[in-house]
Amino acid sequence: MSRGRLLLLLLTVVPVGLAVAGWLLWPAPSAISQENFDRIQVGMTLAEVEALMGEKAPMQEPGNLTGAAARPGETTYLWGNAWDGVILIVCQDDRVTFKTFQPAAEMPIMQRIGIWMALR
Repeated sequence: MSRGRLLLLLLTVVPVGLAVAGWLLWPAPSAISQENFDRIQVGMTLAEVEALMGEKAPMQEPGNLTGAAARPGETTYLWGNAWDGVILIVCQDDRVTFKTFQPAAEMPIMQRIGIWMALR
């Protein structure tokens, strides 16, 4: 193969390969936003929140944000990613009792990396 054809092949294949890799690695659209967080209201049912945010399993170690043990019937749910941020709600008997949102732009880079690693 001549040098010209090899160069033409590389100039064609490399950009296409980079475009495909970028498309595969780009994060999917997310429900995590300030707008959706604002729609979540204390007193909503977990089913209503899941209809808005998508279904999410409870956190491994449910409890409140102070680290104290969860009260009976209380479960903490988390929706998050390193690109958009984290929405956390606490439900008592399947009703929202607490909510918080931390946008990714306000997170230190190491926290974002930790979230990215934990949610993979």
